[in-house]
Amino acid sequence: MQIIYHLSSFLLYYPLVMSVFWLIGALFYYFLIERKQTAIDYNKQREGITFIVSCFNEAETITATVTNISKLSYPQKELIVINDGSQDDTADVLLKLKELYSFQFIDLKQNQGKANALNLAAKKARYNYIMCVDADTIIDDPAPYYMIDNFYTYENLGAVTGNPRIQNKKSLLGKIQTVEFASIIGGIKRAQSMNGYINTISGVFTLLSKKALEDCQYWDIDMVTEDIALSWKMHLHNYVIAYEPHVLCWMIVPETLRGLLKQRIRWAQGNQEVLIRDFRKVFKKKSLPFWFLFLEQLVSIVWVTSIVFTLIYLLLNLNFH
Repeated sequence: MQIIYHLSSFLLYYPLVMSVFWLIGALFYYFLIERKQTAIDYNKQREGITFIVSCFNEAETITATVTNISKLSYPQKELIVINDGSQDDTADVLLKLKELYSFQFIDLKQNQGKANALNLAAKKARYNYIMCVDADTIIDDPAPYYMIDNFYTYENLGAVTGNPRIQNKKSLLGKIQTVEFASIIGGIKRAQSMNGYINTISGVFTLLSKKALEDCQYWDIDMVTEDIALSWKMHLHNYVIAYEPHVLCWMIVPETLRGLLKQRIRWAQGNQEVLIRDFRKVFKKKSLPFWFLFLEQLVSIVWVTSIVFTLIYLLLNLNFH
């Protein structure tokens, strides 16, 4: 019973302590950084951006995404779209879109995974900056300007991640995730920015340095979450990841419990894979804030495991008489 008591205390106090830490960090970020940022100068000379979209069974959403990127006002850009062995009409939709918009189309006949598709496209990129966009995502027009300006501000910047918002808000789960992304996840990203290390770039849309990608040997094809794995490789290669709260995109989230659970299990598995892979490398990097990020992720896994253990214990000890 003593173990269960301590587990219960841990389950209660850990999220409370971390919530206070994230809140304080987010407030510091807002007052010291976010509210001091100036308006975009659209006439400023900027380098080109290669937009990459990987598709797998995205026939219903890809038209809106390709149209959105093609109509962005950012002047110097190219778009590469990869059909990763889709089993629906994605390839046919993209062929029709090519009659309307200018983009490179890579048509893979077999599904090889998102990481592989991104690697193929990134190696064909014309420009030194690569923006990865999910196939169901709409980007606000100022986003590329805000994101690339970070590369002129920070030294050794590897990636800039934005502030995703929700398109499908009508269902209860959609509304819950709207609050989650706008407040909780945004607050965590702000707090982690103050610590100096962000756990992960957003797989929905992120602007990357092509040089940083090459130094990190691109995306890992053997990891469940290629975005988390790349983020930690960038940290270990001494690249900075910046969070840009003014950069908005609109994405589609799971609207069923099954879909949401599948997504969150995938995220958790991706975190675990990275922690196991990079465990020894973490302590070779002489950085207390980075160690803190590692500890935070490790304790989060312990916390979830404790919930499962406690529930199993309580179920086994229920008195049905």
